[in-house]
Amino acid sequence: MEGALVGVLAAAALLPLLGAARSLSMHRHPPDVALVCGGCVERELAAVRAGGSCRPRVRATVVSSGACDLARLDGARAPGDAPVLEDRRAMCTVSNMTSLLRDFRRARVRHVLVLTSAEHAPRAFSAAQIVFRAYGIAVSCQRVPVQHDRSGEGREAMWRVVRDAVRALLFALVGADMGVAKLTRWIHPERERASREWNAHRPSLHLPARRAAS
Repeated sequence: MEGALVGVLAAAALLPLLGAARSLSMHRHPPDVALVCGGCVERELAAVRAGGSCRPRVRATVVSSGACDLARLDGARAPGDAPVLEDRRAMCTVSNMTSLLRDFRRARVRHVLVLTSAEHAPRAFSAAQIVFRAYGIAVSCQRVPVQHDRSGEGREAMWRVVRDAVRALLFALVGADMGVAKLTRWIHPERERASREWNAHRPSLHLPARRAAS
């Protein structure tokens, strides 16, 4: 079993080589979008504040399927910080990335900064690296301080990290997660309903234009 896990992780780690040459060159650019993985109010507010403190300023801080409403999120940023945008199409950690990939590519995003808690960071960062780097988008991650992590050690179970790495790998290889999303809809019907309603009215995200270099 341990050997199989190592093999899966090795395959997931090698996949970004599909877009490595381009993403490594883009990693020289600072992040132009901050991506907040939603699901916890405290995490989202801390991440929005962290996204606002990025220098040079990011084009936007995007909160994917958050627990907070936009007014509260917008209130967490300081005057002059990048705008906060919300998107509610995602139903899980992997779809935090896959639901926004097309929009990021269309907007010519070069570098995504993933903002999440220390507990969630290994799973979110591994999925983001596989999905985004396979399409030439550089990825970095910043852990934001969250007082009430579910794990006392600030870590999720390894099987969850591996599971989402495999899902991200399947998406990067074939452009789909082979029906796993249907299982997510069954387990979390409220997320599926929110995603469907949002997608019916706002099927894409529109990012502000990249600021000209001074």
